[in-house]
Amino acid sequence: MKRNLLLLAVMIWVAFGFTLAQAQDNGIPDTLYLESCPYDEGLFMPPPWDVRIAAYITNDIPDPVIDSIAGIVMPLCYTSSNAAANATINPAKNNTDLYPFPTIDNSVFRHLPDCGPEPLLNFMMSYSETFMGWDWDTRILDLGTGDHFWLSIVPTGTADKRFPGGSRVLTATITFTIEDSTVICLDSCFWPPTGRLAFSRSDAVTYIPKIWDDYIPSEWYCDTFYIVPNQPPECVVTPDPATHNQNGTYSSTQFVNCDPDGDVVAVSAFVVPAGAGIGGVTVVLDPPGVPDSCVSGHVDYTVVDHCQTGGYQICIVCTDDAAAADTCCFDVTLINNAPVCTEPDNYVGPYCVPFVSTPFTCTDPDGDATTMTIVDVQPPPCANFPAIVGDHVEWIGDCCDACIEYTITLQCEDICGATAPPQTFTVHFTNDPPVVTNLWDGAIVTAGSPFVGLYTCTDDCPPCNCWCEVDPPSPGACWIEDGAVHWQTDASDEGTYNVTVCCEDECGLVTCCTSPVEVVSYGFSNIFIPNSECVNPGEYVCLPILLDNNTTPFGGFEIAVEFDYTAMTFVGAEPGEAMEGFEKFVYRLLPCPLCGCCKYKILLFGMYDLPNGVGNVGDPIPMTPQGVYQCLVELCFVVNNDENLRGLKIPVC
Repeated sequence: MKRNLLLLAVMIWVAFGFTLAQAQDNGIPDTLYLESCPYDEGLFMPPPWDVRIAAYITNDIPDPVIDSIAGIVMPLCYTSSNAAANATINPAKNNTDLYPFPTIDNSVFRHLPDCGPEPLLNFMMSYSETFMGWDWDTRILDLGTGDHFWLSIVPTGTADKRFPGGSRVLTATITFTIEDSTVICLDSCFWPPTGRLAFSRSDAVTYIPKIWDDYIPSEWYCDTFYIVPNQPPECVVTPDPATHNQNGTYSSTQFVNCDPDGDVVAVSAFVVPAGAGIGGVTVVLDPPGVPDSCVSGHVDYTVVDHCQTGGYQICIVCTDDAAAADTCCFDVTLINNAPVCTEPDNYVGPYCVPFVSTPFTCTDPDGDATTMTIVDVQPPPCANFPAIVGDHVEWIGDCCDACIEYTITLQCEDICGATAPPQTFTVHFTNDPPVVTNLWDGAIVTAGSPFVGLYTCTDDCPPCNCWCEVDPPSPGACWIEDGAVHWQTDASDEGTYNVTVCCEDECGLVTCCTSPVEVVSYGFSNIFIPNSECVNPGEYVCLPILLDNNTTPFGGFEIAVEFDYTAMTFVGAEPGEAMEGFEKFVYRLLPCPLCGCCKYKILLFGMYDLPNGVGNVGDPIPMTPQGVYQCLVELCFVVNNDENLRGLKIPVC
């Protein structure tokens, strides 16, 4: 059955192709319209372009048997007014596929959603989309060669639905490809040429299209497809200039780019010079999405290295669908401010004390990290070099740095290499000579005896080396031991000697101090009990034992005292001020063993340090010059209450 219908379709085509019979519709004329899509008549650069010519048929179907269109054959010729336009029918843009084939976007039976104010539906594609088999099985498109083509469609399938009635039913769309402005004209290809468009109906009668509205089918169908010179986009609003002094991500102010042709535009951005201090340039549209004919937004960009100071430009490129572009740029300036610093205070102090400066500051107005370094020390240090520790300078001076004022220069630098003006401060290391004090005064020593004299040596930078000298020279040696002067006098020494203590610090400064020592060739010049004032019988009286012109310090003594016990009674003995600090003092009374003896003895014993280990060690009795008395012991008595004693002198020996 299919084969028979196909044969019928061919027969109809043969009849169409070679019969010149003409008929007129007694009802509303069946009419063929050829119209270009109005949105294809103004094209924009660059070529090539596709232009569409749609074929519409109006059919009233008063007599379904005769009047209805049961097959459509459209043999058409075309011409182009501009050979340079190279108007052709591209097979890739014209096929006879129906739904659901993937190539229906290029089918002559496709719907035209963008060819007018309302979407246009092709009746054949609509039949196919029902999946009812209504679409016509015979669909022949012959693109011919050069200047003609013909389309034959016949419902040869059992389920094929006949042509629908209605006004201006979209039957087919032919796509021409052109490369320049041109006028395309179409007419029927019957021979001899009729100069008119025609189509046939089911009874093999050729129809001459009627006049419908203001369409004049008696003339060639011609339409002009002209090229509108593309107008490039324009930058309407350019972002404001910006200045940055820190790394980070920033956003520009708003930009607005528009295209006078209403083309869809693409927007991109780039930075000049590239690969330096700015990167990550991104266009952000507002609202986001596909660019329209007029777009706005801003540019996000990242300052990756603001140390790359100078002027940059971020350029926004607006491109239309013809690849025409407009570029607008805004300036971005990267700056780096130099850091600011303060120096430590000047310093004066001993060389031996580790120097720690007051804090310095090194800050950057841009918030960059900074580094403080010592760039110069004048004069150059003789030993150690100062160092920066945290926010201060430390330095351990040496003896050779003493009495020198150093100028230290600091330099504050940020991460970009910018520096603050150099800052200087001075460090003056000092060294004072030793001080020798607290020497003895009026010392007396017996010839041949050792002399020990205390002294004190202080220095701002201890320790010191001390020694002693004797003038006039003595055969006995003089040395320093345990912070004291030791001089072993010779038996031949006699007279006044100047003993000098000299101390030297490690820098070679020397201080000497001299004090006299009297050397005598005898021992105690006198120990005696002085006469007391007159007392009355029965009174209490104390007698001192005095030491005069003591030329040798001593730490112990034994003394025996005799008195007449018939005239007074011994009460007790007390140590004198010379024994202050003595550890041991005892006494005892001894009667006279001889018969009829009137004398008693008092034995006195004193010792400043007992050999009992750690204890209350006292002080030896020092030397005293002549005329300076020291009280060793005080003896206390009670005079007998005997008036016969009045006026008598009673000896205590």
